[in-house]
Amino acid sequence: MFYLITLMLYINFIDDWSDFGFRIRKLFQNDIPFIHTIGNFNRGRMVKWILSNETVNKFAQDIDKAILPKETFVNLIVYMQNFSITMKDSDICISRITYNSEVLDVNKFRPCRRDPHCEHCIRSDPSVAYSLSHRLLNLQLRLGLKRCYVKSVEEDEALFDKLCAQMYRETVYIARRGFFARDLFLEHIALCATAGYEEFYRRHWFQKATNWLTKNGCMSEFRNFNINRTKELIKYAGNDRKMKERFVRIKCELLNIECDEHATDVLLIVLAHAIRHAARFMNKV
Repeated sequence: MFYLITLMLYINFIDDWSDFGFRIRKLFQNDIPFIHTIGNFNRGRMVKWILSNETVNKFAQDIDKAILPKETFVNLIVYMQNFSITMKDSDICISRITYNSEVLDVNKFRPCRRDPHCEHCIRSDPSVAYSLSHRLLNLQLRLGLKRCYVKSVEEDEALFDKLCAQMYRETVYIARRGFFARDLFLEHIALCATAGYEEFYRRHWFQKATNWLTKNGCMSEFRNFNINRTKELIKYAGNDRKMKERFVRIKCELLNIECDEHATDVLLIVLAHAIRHAARFMNKV
């Protein structure tokens, strides 16, 4: 899980935050409470939200029916800034977790330090794709690592169920549409399986993910996904020649990547979940 967090935060290093590395090290100086982010296996906790008409975005019904065009979903991924939490918001809010006091008793929850901006990011709709997983990750680190709650333990856990339910719906959608967004597919499984939601433990999904590994032990994003994503970025650049050239260069770099570090690390987490689940229930197979 440590690799997942650090790779999610890499984007902020380009901003030269003098204390950023310090805060990340401080976040993990005592990782014993982090064990509490690993939930017991459970089934059915998400049913209320999976069957509910209350959704976190206006695309949920088309996602459930698997009729949302893949191109539209890719656009939603590209334009994450249109949703309640951006990558930068997420990374800032993760680093701010270090401002909370150290855990004295892992069996007791206390209020998180007040942070209106991050509270809004974590609790506000609409959300889709990475904005969903980053909201969940921030909530997970507060509940699990710092043993603190944003609203209350009950409300935060209910939000956890709601977010994972929507992530499950997206994961099923991606699988039904040919696993066209591998990294997101794996990230949703990695985070929600950590919390023990058994709906994310599907043998077929684990087998499919294993097939993405190369002989070198790496994986890369689906090629067509990178093509469509950069096409959208180039379109976004409009008449800005320098920006367009930059996105074309990014496209070439993405298409030549054989080992996507983030996707590979998340895949390893997913496969660790598969082993954990198999070990737990092997005697029942």
